[in-house]
Amino acid sequence: MNSNILTRLRDFNEANIIVLLIALTILFSLSYDFLSKYTLYAAFYISLIFIFIRKDGIKSKEKIFPFIIIIFGIFEISWAKYFHSIQYDNIHSHYYNSGKRIVMCALILFHFFSVKERVNIRTLNICRYILMVSCIYLSGYGLYEYLSFGGRIGFGMYATTGSYIYSVQALLTLYVISIWKMKYRNLLLVLFSIITILSIILSGTRVVMLIYPLCVIFLWLKKINFKILISFSIFIFIGLTTKIIPLDLVTSRINNTFNEISAYQKNDVSSSLGARFSLWKAGIYIIGEHPYGLSADQRNQLAKNYINEKQYGNSAALDSVEYHLHNDIINIGSLQGLIGIILLLSLYISMVYFSYIFTHDILLTIFISVPTIVFGFSDTLFISSKYVYVAMSALILYFCYSYKKNSIEN
Repeated sequence: MNSNILTRLRDFNEANIIVLLIALTILFSLSYDFLSKYTLYAAFYISLIFIFIRKDGIKSKEKIFPFIIIIFGIFEISWAKYFHSIQYDNIHSHYYNSGKRIVMCALILFHFFSVKERVNIRTLNICRYILMVSCIYLSGYGLYEYLSFGGRIGFGMYATTGSYIYSVQALLTLYVISIWKMKYRNLLLVLFSIITILSIILSGTRVVMLIYPLCVIFLWLKKINFKILISFSIFIFIGLTTKIIPLDLVTSRINNTFNEISAYQKNDVSSSLGARFSLWKAGIYIIGEHPYGLSADQRNQLAKNYINEKQYGNSAALDSVEYHLHNDIINIGSLQGLIGIILLLSLYISMVYFSYIFTHDILLTIFISVPTIVFGFSDTLFISSKYVYVAMSALILYFCYSYKKNSIEN
């Protein structure tokens, strides 16, 4: 009896269910967070069960990447539990939850590599429609936010974090459209490119406003023919001249950036960039003084002391210390020490290396790596469990679509 059950389970195709759950995780992440967590946990538990039931089919080199991710996640969890804080215990909780999501998604990825051949085209087409619907809904909701309340849009949450998560979803959506063998693919790419770039502009997050259009331009150069590019350029020109595309938002953010840099050089540290510069200097100082890590309480007190003594008591920086230091490497290093930095850099390098080795697709490698690495230079992403599981879920779907594309072409 038990033997028959195990045989049926080994023959069962769970791969399509897991991939569908991952797509739903991304769909619900910004709009219905509780549903997103349920679908992620379901994908995790199914993967975990079948890892023990079916132990074959994964190549040795495919084990390395999930293993690196798991080690990083476990280290985050260990730091959160080993170092204790009272006043800033929420920082430990954020990294603990983030570490859990990292480990969960890494185990799902590990299992995916063993069942990637079982994912069928029908499931991928359903997921493609899910991603497109999600992108349209979030873009529409962002426009509603802008028209109703004005200011920066956050797609239902804080503008900066919301724009990071939205950009990850949007790039994934553009990628799955770009490899779609259908008549109106190029038209869809242009439309979704315009919609998402407009939404990114309305978010007002500077690093995303810079990096996202560059990623899209790279996509256009690789995937879209010359006639489509001419048509798109004409549309952009019309949009700019009629002010449908709010270029003034872009120019104002650029001007603010230069003004803030100039002000900081004159010892005016009260701006947003001035706060970041002060926080980065404080974090680098703390890493040098305490290379083995600190609790959040200890780190924040040292950072406040440094800012008060060396950064003219920068009030904006002192407010931000309560949360993070606006840079993933510096924030993790100031809390988790040099080992945390080494593990984070190992994750960055492996993300770039293995995404290209597994897929031989430079576009996919850029879309996977650039948001997490570049955005992390000016903000702190790994403290957000939501960003972590969206980025990791997107990583799984990128590999899934790329593998199916390559298997069909070969």
